[in-house]
Amino acid sequence: LLLLLLLRPAAATAVAAIARPRVAVAAVTTCVSGTCATIAAASAASAAAASSTSSSTAMTSSSGSGDTGTASTCTTAGVNIVEQLLKEPQMFADRLRVDVFPKLDGCDHSLLLLYYDILQMCVSQGADDEQPITAAQHSKSLKKLKAAVPGLDYRQLVYGTSPLDAIRPVVISSNVHVIAKVVAKLPVADGFLSSSRVFTAFCIKLFWEGDGKKKGVESTTGWVQRYELAQEYSPKLVADDLLRFCQSMLYSAEACERVPLDGRQEICRRCAKLCRQLARPQPGQLKKRASTVTSAAAAEAESGGTSYEDAAQYLQRCLAHLETLQSDVVEQLKQLDDDETSSSLYHRDYATTPCDPDKVVELCTSMLVEGCSVALVDDVLKLANTVHPHSTQLSRLVRDVIDDTCLHISSEDGATVADGLSRLTKLVVAVSQHIESGHSSVKSGDVIEQLRSLCARSDIQMSVRRAVLQLLQQSFHLSDEDESLLLFCNTAAIVKQFFEVEVESDGVSDDASRLALFSRLLSLSDSTLSRLDGIAELLSVWPALCDSDGKSAWTVLFLEMISVSRHGDVDKPGVEPVLERRRAATSCQQQSLQDDVIVVEALISAAVVVSAVKYCILSGHDQLRDRA
Repeated sequence: LLLLLLLRPAAATAVAAIARPRVAVAAVTTCVSGTCATIAAASAASAAAASSTSSSTAMTSSSGSGDTGTASTCTTAGVNIVEQLLKEPQMFADRLRVDVFPKLDGCDHSLLLLYYDILQMCVSQGADDEQPITAAQHSKSLKKLKAAVPGLDYRQLVYGTSPLDAIRPVVISSNVHVIAKVVAKLPVADGFLSSSRVFTAFCIKLFWEGDGKKKGVESTTGWVQRYELAQEYSPKLVADDLLRFCQSMLYSAEACERVPLDGRQEICRRCAKLCRQLARPQPGQLKKRASTVTSAAAAEAESGGTSYEDAAQYLQRCLAHLETLQSDVVEQLKQLDDDETSSSLYHRDYATTPCDPDKVVELCTSMLVEGCSVALVDDVLKLANTVHPHSTQLSRLVRDVIDDTCLHISSEDGATVADGLSRLTKLVVAVSQHIESGHSSVKSGDVIEQLRSLCARSDIQMSVRRAVLQLLQQSFHLSDEDESLLLFCNTAAIVKQFFEVEVESDGVSDDASRLALFSRLLSLSDSTLSRLDGIAELLSVWPALCDSDGKSAWTVLFLEMISVSRHGDVDKPGVEPVLERRRAATSCQQQSLQDDVIVVEALISAAVVVSAVKYCILSGHDQLRDRA
């Protein structure tokens, strides 16, 4: 059944001139059988069918007897096969669509025409033709495109996901009208493709590639001349498509890189002028205009599309945006992009926004997330507001970014949490610097208030809550309430890590509750230095703490450590932990002389005199230094 799968270029050429469908199928069937002699015979049979009776007789008489017999046999067999296939036209048509069509080259228009001719035969014999476009319509379109656009991939045009991708490589000034007219009647992937969209694709190609008469373009004048080449076709574009064309010339990444700013400004002025002219056509131009826009494009325009008046106003804003590219604010964005340590594209992103409020907010959000100066973000918002007024305020934008970051931090995915903490760190540091510089657009209290609710959530990992609170502590002045929350988070995280004990929120609210927790943990330490180190970690984040006898909690802990070292703790023998904590802990600096004397005496009693001498020096007390 796969009649066309074995066709070769020679066979396709042989059957290209076939006029009558039944003889065409016979020729194709003959070709399937294989040999060059058979193909030649099929070609002779086709030519005989198309010629007059006298020419046919002459050809037959001049043929060799062997060749004539072969041709007759093959043709007869081919007709018999076709007659058998057409007895079940639906199955024949289905197999053609499923097994044959996917193997055909979309640029081989002759073979596609042959395919659709055979399909028409099936339909004429009763097969369904419930397709978006009938085989007869395909044949009609292909005949028009075959001569005008020989390189067009017809399959990609009709069945591909992006019909314009099939058109762009082959559209030129000599065939754009034919393509636009034919395609407007073909249902493609996105429905009917208007002639306006075809002309838009051609105008964009003409602007960037030229007409082939001149080589590259470098100057402003050259780019304006390129626009003038395409301007001839601009009236054939509906307003939305005209703006697409302008977008490519003015705001695409390629435009920002290749076309000088003054060139884009001049092109923008001319486009705005053209839109105003199209918005108020003269009576004679109105009829001409109607003939250049297809019914599909007209329906699009009538159904709520952009008007030329609206397009002119939009391009006027675009011109104002292009003028802002020379401002100091945009120059700062360019300097950030030029920094070798940065991978940002802020300048390009701003240049391609045309001050669209949503895109500006997206740009400013990226800048905040990546830790840019908050003052610069505020300047970008204000600059964009001069072109296209919007209601976005810096304080609101910061709140939105923090809310989004909190979603990352509250995720169950570790990588997402880490990314959220990194983003938050950059943002909080930038806001802190902004406030220190004397700006009042963003207040520290607003940031703290948002993050306080995050840190109060029990479903967030304690280590994460602790990291957020420490970041706030380092960047802003915290209230007593926030300091208490930070103290609780730090305590709970440390106790959980070393003792696997849960701490209640009121378990560290005052000195008495902290002392009770300290005593409980000391009893749970089992005289192991690893857990005693955990208690030391806890004391390092607590305010200074004393027991009922006035003895420092540090002193009590050091004595326990020294006692453990006497028994030769295998994890960390000796008294080095005592010296390390005495050196590092900030709250340890508040040790009184009496407390330090008690520790020194304990070290001497443990026969570690060198450590006792070191401790005397670390204590900072003159009396103990003299004693050392």
